[in-house]
Amino acid sequence: MAPLLLRSIRCILLVLPVGSAVCADSGTPATPIAVTTGPQAVADNKPPPGRQHYDEVIAVIPREQAALASVVLAEVSIALHGARQRTQHVLCAGQWTPNGPLVLQYGPQLEAQSSAASHPRSWIYRAFREPSTLSCNQVTRARFFVEMSRRLPDWITIRPAGQPIAYRQGQSVLPPPQTRMAAR
Repeated sequence: MAPLLLRSIRCILLVLPVGSAVCADSGTPATPIAVTTGPQAVADNKPPPGRQHYDEVIAVIPREQAALASVVLAEVSIALHGARQRTQHVLCAGQWTPNGPLVLQYGPQLEAQSSAASHPRSWIYRAFREPSTLSCNQVTRARFFVEMSRRLPDWITIRPAGQPIAYRQGQSVLPPPQTRMAAR
């Protein structure tokens, strides 16, 4: 795995429990973000005002696939990084396309128990980022997101800023409705 990705994941995992931290290997302060977890996530699981102005990631991960919230976060981060990297290679001649700053993150949290006992609980993760300019100006953000979604697992849906439609595995879909998260 790429050293930069591992360093990023270590930094993310250090930031989550305390809300403000220092990245382990760089000594630089981690950027504080709005993270909502625990019982407050139930009440706060709503998009930020002007949701359409942000790139959005929604992941619904089966509980059997990840036993812990930290595993969910790692799997989502690795999947997004790999898909972005492969998409940049195909559409942007390998030019790096930066992520915008993280504005708001919900979860990962277990969804509230459904009334159907046959429906196992899943992990829910949502993140909103400021949109960033693509390195490949000839490619629209919508096309970049469609191509990136083709390289993501079926449990991740992405929506570019300014678009009402989200993408999952190369297909246009409506963004999932808000999902209630369980209090721990």
